[in-house]
Amino acid sequence: MNKIPTFALVGAPNDGKSTVVSTLSFDPTVAISPISGFTIETKGFSFQFDGREIIRFYDTPGFQQAEYLLKWLDRQADAETAAEGVIPRRFIEEHKRNETYDHECQLMGPLADGAAIVYIVDGGRPIEVNDKATVKILQACGTQRFAIINPKGAEKGNIKEWENYLRQKFTYVETFHATMAGFEDIIGFLETIAPVTGKWKEEMREVIAKMKLKREDQIEGQAASIIGLLEQALSIRVELPVANSGKDYLRAKLEDKVKASVHKLEASFRKETRERFNHGNAEIKLPSLIDLDFFHEKVRKTLGLTTEQLVLAGAAIGFAIGLCVDASTSGFLFGIPTLLSTAAGALFAWYLSDEGIRIGIPLEVLGVKLKGEDFATANIDPKSNTPWILLDRAIAYSKILSARAHGNREESCIDDKDIKCTTRWPSEQRDIFSKLLGFLAGKGSEEQLHEAKTKAKKILVQELNNKQEE
Repeated sequence: MNKIPTFALVGAPNDGKSTVVSTLSFDPTVAISPISGFTIETKGFSFQFDGREIIRFYDTPGFQQAEYLLKWLDRQADAETAAEGVIPRRFIEEHKRNETYDHECQLMGPLADGAAIVYIVDGGRPIEVNDKATVKILQACGTQRFAIINPKGAEKGNIKEWENYLRQKFTYVETFHATMAGFEDIIGFLETIAPVTGKWKEEMREVIAKMKLKREDQIEGQAASIIGLLEQALSIRVELPVANSGKDYLRAKLEDKVKASVHKLEASFRKETRERFNHGNAEIKLPSLIDLDFFHEKVRKTLGLTTEQLVLAGAAIGFAIGLCVDASTSGFLFGIPTLLSTAAGALFAWYLSDEGIRIGIPLEVLGVKLKGEDFATANIDPKSNTPWILLDRAIAYSKILSARAHGNREESCIDDKDIKCTTRWPSEQRDIFSKLLGFLAGKGSEEQLHEAKTKAKKILVQELNNKQEE
């Protein structure tokens, strides 16, 4: 018998069992295909917490011989058949050597071990004779019976007909969009069936609590990763020896090096995000503003802040950088660097907003010798739109991966218009991130960085949870 909550998802071929299993278990490795009868053997998929399996879902082949099984069932009339698992075990024992009934023996396996039944039906099709036979079989096979109506893209179809029929036969019936279900939908389903799972009632409460805790850890970790991405981007610094190179050559080479570094950082961030939300190597078609090259003209013209917002942000970033300078000189300059950085910040942000890369070329290249300068350098300008574009893309990508049902193997459902995030934030939230960018660029004190990161992380957690600031 199963010591953890265990559910066998059964039903007709191609009604969406594998999709539901993948979504409920948060497992992208479940094989899904539009081909009817693709699943030919029973396989278990579990949700784990701290390396321990806490709930299991079985994907099973579809019923192929429902009418025969029903006739066989009519001949099983002794008192023993009322006990849990007796009918499935008896059927397997009598038919395990007959390939004709291999699918039925496969799907009966988990039921023989005491798994609860979750009957999956495609709400887009009508109820057929085989469906009624299947329901009678399931009524005889287990006392814990739940039903999921999986619309499979049909919003109406025959859902109401299925609901009316199944509510007479099953403990609980739910319409569940397996390819669209978010975390809250999955938790909602489990919370609803938990009180009626009998022997696993307490275990189900623990499962739900641990799923929520893991989700909280994922979101907190993702928010920290986004801040880390910004910090790494503003730490990029590339150099090239001046030698006899011209200004245009140095500028082009330095820009290429910075762009390559940004590409590498973003790719690493996305890989980490896929691993955190357990999407592995699943094929996911992304919206164009996320899929296009970071420095593509469409991306740079669409994402990030407006010109007015960028000017204000540049002033705040410059002010924060100035505070770092003041702190490093113990106030000896009496705030002068702060004032200069504020003014320069607004102007600099406006001037370089389309470029995002700050190039430092020694004056000797321009014909004026500058002692001690042998290298040209480049980095991301913290007062440009580049950090904000990076932030927009990171948040959008995180939302797509965190909200995506694991049973969804289609393209992303988020539109380009939903990707612009930072520009719609209240000015107070942009100010918090402006200060963070300034402290990151100006190498702020541990105290300054901790406070700025804490406030920024709170905003990101709310954003990833699709909640407004309280």
